[in-house]
Amino acid sequence: MNFMKNVCTILTLVLCLVFTQSAMAITTPTNSADVKTEVVEKEMTKKEVRQLKKQERKAERLKKRIAKFEKKMERRGSDDSKKWMWFWILGWGAALVLPIIALAIGTSGGFGIAGVLLLLAGLAGTFGTISLIVWLVKKFA
Repeated sequence: MNFMKNVCTILTLVLCLVFTQSAMAITTPTNSADVKTEVVEKEMTKKEVRQLKKQERKAERLKKRIAKFEKKMERRGSDDSKKWMWFWILGWGAALVLPIIALAIGTSGGFGIAGVLLLLAGLAGTFGTISLIVWLVKKFA
């Protein structure tokens, strides 16, 4: 019974929305004579001229800053692949060196410093491999 009341209420609301006009309807004039436009031309005051010149100077400074920033970003773009190459080399280097250090320390059966070094070696190897993939994609794409 409750379900039927909800369905009837929803249907009534939908029908009201579809078949009734909005009370706040906007009407547009059909004749161009109904629309009055007024164009007022006035001379700019000294204060307005100064403000306009100030805005023009700010726009020029902004254009220069944007050009400088774009130039800086172009230079940075070429170094991006080298950065990932170094991450790859350092990651794999750490993955090779850390297990050797862990073996030199040795383990007495617990998860001590040697275990932590082996875990870090695995993480460094994973990081190096991901960096290699990113480097290859950036270098040859």
